[in-house]
Amino acid sequence: MEVARIFCGGRGWQLSGLLGHGRTASVFAIGTPQGPRALKLFTRIYLSGHVGAQRRRHLTSIVAKLEGCDFPHLPRIDECGPFADTFYMVMRQERGGLLSERLGEVLRESIRAIVHQIASAAHFLEGRGLCHRDIKCANILISDDFTHAVLVDIENDLSAQYCSPEYILILLQ
Repeated sequence: MEVARIFCGGRGWQLSGLLGHGRTASVFAIGTPQGPRALKLFTRIYLSGHVGAQRRRHLTSIVAKLEGCDFPHLPRIDECGPFADTFYMVMRQERGGLLSERLGEVLRESIRAIVHQIASAAHFLEGRGLCHRDIKCANILISDDFTHAVLVDIENDLSAQYCSPEYILILLQ
């Protein structure tokens, strides 16, 4: 939280609160002159050492491939880069919540549209040479009316948890 406060304070932005956190990063709600945004700050441990350097390069590569992207079912990344021994991303703040937390509320007639939207996001990523590798309800934001889904956590295709041994060897080189 302190790093987020310093980041926002240095730009004259308002830190509104924590949106969520996971093993690799925390996401904060922030106020900017361009409107509400989400600030993702990666943990120092995730970005430390040799593999951390690979992850930093990979994050930068992902953003370069998505630069200017305003695909409706992916987060729009406004900027990213190193900050205070970590890496940050400023993204459009999506409305709604995680599908994993609202799964019991989804109407049967909404399921087809949600699946179609997430599949279209995966197809769009594939066209940019990216692969999500961890599509699950915890990585999908859903609008309050269940009509709009956004696939998040695109950078997790560096996760060795679901990778082939060949991919892990590439990361360790």
